[in-house]
Amino acid sequence: MHKQVSVAECLNHMKIELARAMLFDSGLPTYLWDKAIHHAIWIKNQAPTKALGSTPYKAHYHEKPSLAGLVLFGTQVWVKIVNARKLKPQAKLSYFVGYDDESTGYWIYYPEGRSVSIECKVVFDQGTFDDTVTVKIEGLAEDGQ
Repeated sequence: MHKQVSVAECLNHMKIELARAMLFDSGLPTYLWDKAIHHAIWIKNQAPTKALGSTPYKAHYHEKPSLAGLVLFGTQVWVKIVNARKLKPQAKLSYFVGYDDESTGYWIYYPEGRSVSIECKVVFDQGTFDDTVTVKIEGLAEDGQ
């Protein structure tokens, strides 16, 4: 029993540390900690584990996860404004804070309203980060498959 509790505590600690690092790196406010933890869990589910011998994603969906198009937490994103007038802005600058579990949308944070909503019509500004992050997860092919 003690060993199982230790594993769970280790996983919880890892999620909190990853969320803290993502919030710190992105410069987003700490009240988005729940979105950061959710994104940390999403990332963890794409990575292989010793217990399963593969990824949790593959164990559940019976296919390898694709990391193509992986978006960094806090990436600036332009959200299309639906029904915008001809001479008004057509998009609003916001921040990516995760993937929605129930749709193909993204969780987008709007700083002016301190709100998060699910959006689909977005364009990511990948130039907002100075460094390119290369993700190499042991057990996955080079192309992220």
